[in-house]
Amino acid sequence: MPPESLDPALYVFAVGTILLSIGACVNVIHMRRKGPLLPYEPRRPVPWGAVGCILAVITLLNAAYAASHDMAVADGGRSSQPLEPATLIFGMIEQLFIVGGLVLVVAAITKATLRDLGWPANIRQFIRDISIGAAACLVALAPVHISQIALMTVFFPDMKSGHPLIKMVMDAPPDPWILLLTGVAAVIVAPVCEEIAFRLLLQGWLERWVDRRLGWRRKASNEMPSVMAPSPDHEATGTSDKPLSSNTILVEVSDSKFEAEPPNRGIAGLPYGWFPIIVSAVAFGLAHLGYGPEPVPLFLLGLVLGYIYQRTHRIVPSITAHALFNLFTMIILWRMIYYHG
Repeated sequence: MPPESLDPALYVFAVGTILLSIGACVNVIHMRRKGPLLPYEPRRPVPWGAVGCILAVITLLNAAYAASHDMAVADGGRSSQPLEPATLIFGMIEQLFIVGGLVLVVAAITKATLRDLGWPANIRQFIRDISIGAAACLVALAPVHISQIALMTVFFPDMKSGHPLIKMVMDAPPDPWILLLTGVAAVIVAPVCEEIAFRLLLQGWLERWVDRRLGWRRKASNEMPSVMAPSPDHEATGTSDKPLSSNTILVEVSDSKFEAEPPNRGIAGLPYGWFPIIVSAVAFGLAHLGYGPEPVPLFLLGLVLGYIYQRTHRIVPSITAHALFNLFTMIILWRMIYYHG
């Protein structure tokens, strides 16, 4: 069987984008030598506790079930069943219902504000967040895809693609509705739901847990349990309201304007913030377990997404980076289908 012909437009697009990504990675290394890539934007700890893990656990269990179901279908020889638009629509609605419902419950119970939920304060910040996400996506493209291609070549040489949804779309006759719905699921629904689960709820709670362990983001107060608010004189002069005494306690403040920069070291000797980033990235990778080598390269992507969330404490940058990353994959998929279809 002769090899499939090469699509010149797809080749230029893919190789050109990866080369741009490599250039962006080199620039990041150069910038890192001068200091942090992004300024740390402090905020009060998220108001939710370990409930932030619940959605991540649900996502992992749902992914494990989907992976086992897909493998069972393939082993049973039923992988050629057509992909129906209704199936895709139902799956997206189910995912949005689970994520949206849990976020509403968490927000109602903890009285979380829009800032706690990672929403930008104004349109200017929203636009800046999108630009941060676009830059992060460009940096992540080359390392993630090169590692995925290397792992596929070495360990999964006969596998066309790791994700079963992509394999079903590639094996089926071109259908505009299927391609459109697949794009909506990959570029909109999945990034929104997964970033809320792994970055906002899980990583946000882990950051709160780490801060408590380190005793950071706390302020002296003689009152229990309320937080000592600075008086107008304190705002003007920067002097404290009361001197510390032997019965002084430490309580969390509602804002982080008292300490702008975090400590240098966090849990397990890691740089501050990296323990939550790594844990959320591992969970993000495990959510794609069973789809070939995808957990490893997606762990790398999770590190990038976790970093920009930890620096900005907003969810729009990571959603944007995740969405653009998936869009790059979908553009290649769509072009391959129509060029060889």
